[in-house]
Amino acid sequence: MAEALAGKFEHEKNENVLEYFKAIGVPDEVIEKVGKLSPTVEIIVNGNSITIKGSTDSTFEIGKEFDDQVPTGAVLKSIPTLEGGKLVITSTSPDGKKGTRTYEVTADGLIVTLQAEGCPIVGKRYYKKV
Repeated sequence: MAEALAGKFEHEKNENVLEYFKAIGVPDEVIEKVGKLSPTVEIIVNGNSITIKGSTDSTFEIGKEFDDQVPTGAVLKSIPTLEGGKLVITSTSPDGKKGTRTYEVTADGLIVTLQAEGCPIVGKRYYKKV
Protein backbone atom coordinates (compact mmCIF):
# COMPACT_ATOMS: atom_id res chain seq x y z
CA MET A 1 0.00 0.00 0.00
CA ALA A 2 2.79 2.46 0.83
CA GLU A 3 4.42 1.69 -2.53
CA ALA A 4 1.79 3.89 -4.24
CA LEU A 5 3.37 6.91 -2.50
CA ALA A 6 6.75 6.41 -4.16
CA GLY A 7 7.88 8.93 -6.74
CA LYS A 8 9.53 12.26 -7.45
CA PHE A 9 7.41 15.40 -7.41
CA GLU A 10 8.05 19.03 -8.36
CA HIS A 11 6.36 21.89 -6.52
CA GLU A 12 3.60 23.54 -8.52
CA LYS A 13 1.62 25.82 -6.19
CA ASN A 14 0.60 26.61 -2.61
CA GLU A 15 -2.81 27.14 -1.07
CA ASN A 16 -2.87 29.03 2.26
CA VAL A 17 0.62 27.77 3.20
CA LEU A 18 2.08 31.14 4.17
CA GLU A 19 -1.10 32.04 6.08
CA TYR A 20 -0.95 28.67 7.84
CA PHE A 21 2.67 29.23 8.93
CA LYS A 22 1.84 32.72 10.18
CA ALA A 23 -1.15 31.39 12.14
CA ILE A 24 0.97 28.75 13.91
CA GLY A 25 3.60 31.32 14.89
CA VAL A 26 6.43 30.74 12.42
CA PRO A 27 8.64 33.89 12.35
CA ASP A 28 8.13 36.24 9.38
CA GLU A 29 11.71 35.84 8.11
CA VAL A 30 11.25 32.06 7.94
CA ILE A 31 7.86 32.44 6.23
CA GLU A 32 9.49 34.70 3.62
CA LYS A 33 12.16 32.04 2.88
CA VAL A 34 9.56 29.24 2.71
CA GLY A 35 7.45 31.33 0.35
CA LYS A 36 10.32 31.49 -2.13
CA LEU A 37 11.03 27.76 -2.05
CA SER A 38 9.95 25.62 -4.97
CA PRO A 39 11.14 22.25 -3.70
CA THR A 40 11.25 18.86 -5.27
CA VAL A 41 10.02 16.01 -3.06
CA GLU A 42 11.07 12.41 -3.52
CA ILE A 43 9.35 9.61 -1.62
CA ILE A 44 11.22 6.30 -1.46
CA VAL A 45 9.46 3.24 -0.05
CA ASN A 46 11.34 0.16 1.10
CA GLY A 47 8.95 -2.17 2.93
CA ASN A 48 7.86 -0.37 6.13
CA SER A 49 10.64 2.20 5.76
CA ILE A 50 9.91 5.49 3.99
CA THR A 51 12.35 8.25 3.10
CA ILE A 52 11.10 11.70 2.16
CA LYS A 53 13.75 13.85 0.47
CA GLY A 54 12.98 17.54 0.14
CA SER A 55 14.02 20.73 1.88
CA THR A 56 14.90 18.38 4.75
CA ASP A 57 15.30 14.59 4.56
CA SER A 58 13.55 12.12 6.86
CA THR A 59 13.67 8.33 7.04
CA PHE A 60 11.22 6.52 9.29
CA GLU A 61 9.17 3.37 9.77
CA ILE A 62 5.39 3.30 9.73
CA GLY A 63 4.03 3.30 13.28
CA LYS A 64 7.36 4.16 14.98
CA GLU A 65 8.12 7.56 16.54
CA PHE A 66 11.03 9.48 15.04
CA ASP A 67 12.75 12.85 15.39
CA ASP A 68 11.49 14.96 12.51
CA GLN A 69 13.41 18.12 11.58
CA VAL A 70 11.17 20.51 9.65
CA PRO A 71 12.30 23.41 7.41
CA THR A 72 11.84 25.92 10.26
CA GLY A 73 14.67 24.11 12.09
CA ALA A 74 12.43 22.70 14.81
CA VAL A 75 12.73 19.02 15.74
CA LEU A 76 9.35 17.39 16.27
CA LYS A 77 8.42 14.02 17.74
CA SER A 78 6.45 12.41 14.92
CA ILE A 79 4.56 9.19 14.27
CA PRO A 80 3.77 8.17 10.67
CA THR A 81 0.71 6.08 9.81
CA LEU A 82 -0.97 4.93 6.62
CA GLU A 83 -4.63 5.88 6.42
CA GLY A 84 -6.60 4.94 3.33
CA GLY A 85 -3.60 5.15 1.01
CA LYS A 86 -2.38 8.43 2.52
CA LEU A 87 0.73 8.92 4.63
CA VAL A 88 -0.19 10.89 7.76
CA ILE A 89 2.61 12.21 9.96
CA THR A 90 1.31 13.36 13.35
CA SER A 91 3.82 15.59 15.11
CA THR A 92 4.26 17.18 18.52
CA SER A 93 6.46 20.26 18.88
CA PRO A 94 8.77 20.82 21.87
CA ASP A 95 6.09 23.09 23.40
CA GLY A 96 3.40 20.39 23.09
CA LYS A 97 1.53 21.66 20.02
CA LYS A 98 0.23 18.96 17.67
CA GLY A 99 -0.15 18.99 13.93
CA THR A 100 -0.31 16.73 10.89
CA ARG A 101 1.19 16.54 7.43
CA THR A 102 -0.76 14.35 5.05
CA TYR A 103 0.83 13.10 1.83
CA GLU A 104 -1.69 12.03 -0.80
CA VAL A 105 -0.73 10.84 -4.27
CA THR A 106 -3.35 11.67 -6.91
CA ALA A 107 -3.59 11.21 -10.68
CA ASP A 108 -2.06 14.70 -11.02
CA GLY A 109 0.77 14.30 -8.52
CA LEU A 110 1.08 14.85 -4.77
CA ILE A 111 -0.84 17.00 -2.30
CA VAL A 112 0.71 17.74 1.10
CA THR A 113 -1.88 19.03 3.58
CA LEU A 114 -0.73 20.91 6.71
CA GLN A 115 -2.98 21.14 9.77
CA ALA A 116 -2.44 22.11 13.41
CA GLU A 117 -4.60 21.80 16.51
CA GLY A 118 -6.45 25.02 17.19
CA CYS A 119 -5.55 26.53 13.82
CA PRO A 120 -8.51 27.21 11.49
CA ILE A 121 -6.23 27.54 8.43
CA VAL A 122 -5.31 24.46 6.39
CA GLY A 123 -2.28 24.79 4.13
CA LYS A 124 -1.78 22.72 0.98
CA ARG A 125 1.23 22.26 -1.26
CA TYR A 126 0.64 20.81 -4.72
CA TYR A 127 3.30 18.90 -6.66
CA LYS A 128 3.30 17.34 -10.14
CA LYS A 129 4.94 13.99 -10.77
CA VAL A 130 8.24 14.17 -12.65
